[in-house]
Formats: sequence, C-alpha cells, structure tokens
Amino acid sequence: MSVNSILNLMRELDLRGALAAFERFVSSPQELDAMPAQLLLETLLQNEVNNRLIRKQQNLLRMSHLPYVISPSDIAYDSVRGDEFKAKLTSLMTLDFIKLGQNLTVFGSAGTGKSYIAAMLGRLACMSGYTTLYYSASELIDNLQLSYGSPNYQSKLRTLAVKSLLILDDFCLTEYTTAAQNVLFDVLNARYGKKSTVIVSQKLPDAWLNILGGTALSESIVERAGNNNYTLILKGESRRSSLD
Repeated sequence: MSVNSILNLMRELDLRGALAAFERFVSSPQELDAMPAQLLLETLLQNEVNNRLIRKQQNLLRMSHLPYVISPSDIAYDSVRGDEFKAKLTSLMTLDFIKLGQNLTVFGSAGTGKSYIAAMLGRLACMSGYTTLYYSASELIDNLQLSYGSPNYQSKLRTLAVKSLLILDDFCLTEYTTAAQNVLFDVLNARYGKKSTVIVSQKLPDAWLNILGGTALSESIVERAGNNNYTLILKGESRRSSLD
C-alpha cells in the first residue's frame, strides 16, 4: 500500500492524531524507514489517543459555559484565607467529590473569589473528562421556566441530571417566586445523591430558608442544596482588583 493510500485511509477514518504524526514521518523518509514497525504503530496510536483526549477536553470546556479561564496556579494562598482553606482546596482539586457524587458549597462575601474557584474546579473537571455546566442560579431558573410543564422541560432536566458537575453561582442572592422554587427543586432533586453540584453563595444555609420563605418546598430545596456537602469558606474582603 502506498503512502498516499495510508494517508487517505487515515483521513477517511478521521484519525487526526495518527495522521499528523504519520505526515511528520513521511516528511522525513529516512527516519520512517529506520523505525521498527511496532514502534511506528505504537507512536501513531499514542498520538491518536492524545489528540482525541485534547479534543474531548476542548469540547467539554466549550460546552461548560465556564466564565473564567482559571488554573490552580492562579489561586492565591495567604494568611487571610488561612491554612485550612489551602488544605481543603487542595483536597477538592483531586475531584474525589465528583467521583463520589458529593456536593460542594462555597461561601464568602462579594468579591472574595468564590466564582473564580468554582470555575477553576470546573475547568479541572473538564480536563479530567467530566461533563460540566456553569450557570448563575437565576439564569438557569429563567432558562427552564420558559418550558416548564412541557416535554422540553423534562428533556432539559434529564440533560442536567446526568452532567457530572453542575455549578450554581449566586445561589439565593435574591428571593425566588414559587414557580422559580419549583424549578430549583426539580434540578436539585434530579441530581441529589447521584451527581455533584457546586453551590456558590454569599449566604449560609440558615439564610437560604428565610430567603426562600420558610415553606415546605423551601425546606426541601435547602435540604438538597445543603446536605451531602463539602464546605469551603472564603474569608476576607473583596479581591476584585486581583485575579482571584
């Protein structure tokens, strides 16, 4: 089989990683002729695996709607945040809580870096192959309310239910109508005990119940949002002028 035939087959099979590697070898015939067949095949296959992993990561990041590009090295550890913060965040960055389907609540005043840290964990999740979605709580509720009670609503709920990680930012920032609470309950209930949800809030769970009205429905929401959780508290004042 000719070199061109091999290249055409790789294109037809969409073996992009192997194709790119083989094209490099073709451009250097002496290196190609000197390479044992087994090593050549191993190299091509490994390049294909690497290429597919990168494409998967890029697709997961694109679909996640993460608002920031944050890496672990961008997170500041200082005396204000304390050693406990560093220890907890280091543990969370293993993503074991996602493997176990457990939740995380991130608390702190406005500007303390809650959204940045949630986005960083979301990015790590994407890079590790976990399906991830980021929404502000109000944005998600508004999106679902448009189709509430329809088959499309149930379809959207099923999609949300199977995502490995859902990040809900600005949780209980404002009051929610009963209709909005119904949507919020449906989302949290569909995921509870199965998939991980990160709740980002300026207020602690005791305040959630008051904001939600203290009804049986609001108690159910708080139970699902506040239980089965790891907790990360960000101390200090606003860091808006810095990255995190």
